[in-house]
Amino acid sequence: MSTLNKTIVSKIVVLLFFVAFVVLYFQRDNLQCLIAKYQLLNSNVELNYSDTLAFMQGYNNSHSNRDFELSLIELGANGCIPCRKMDTVLVEIKEIYKEKLNIQIFNITNDDGKKAAKYFELNAIPVQIILNIQGKEVFRHIGFLSTEDLQTKIDELLFVNESKK
Repeated sequence: MSTLNKTIVSKIVVLLFFVAFVVLYFQRDNLQCLIAKYQLLNSNVELNYSDTLAFMQGYNNSHSNRDFELSLIELGANGCIPCRKMDTVLVEIKEIYKEKLNIQIFNITNDDGKKAAKYFELNAIPVQIILNIQGKEVFRHIGFLSTEDLQTKIDELLFVNESKK
């Protein structure tokens, strides 16, 4: 191979590495989302009886002194773009339903979040789960959910609760 060909090949290799680096840089959020999903699917966290009991009792508002009618559980990860968008939605929802909605956010990349993901049997993020006053799941959504759509669902569930009283 001539010196000219070696130079051209080396420049092409350097250019390909540079292009790959740029692509990876701009796709870093999507890569973080994929890494979080991989961690979720390959988590070896075990739930013991006290963990399960804590989740069951933690969201049973009918036997507590809390006045929440519903609980909203959000499970996601920091690097996930849809999860970060959900953070904004949850701030708005928390302001609207201060007294009626117990909101809990779990990051699936830490131990508590992994336990919550195991308890709620997740295989994707972000996930929004709404539990009724007894702590039973009444709604589950995977992916981003707009403030309006989430508010519509919460209002519907609150209306159902009101009509049962």
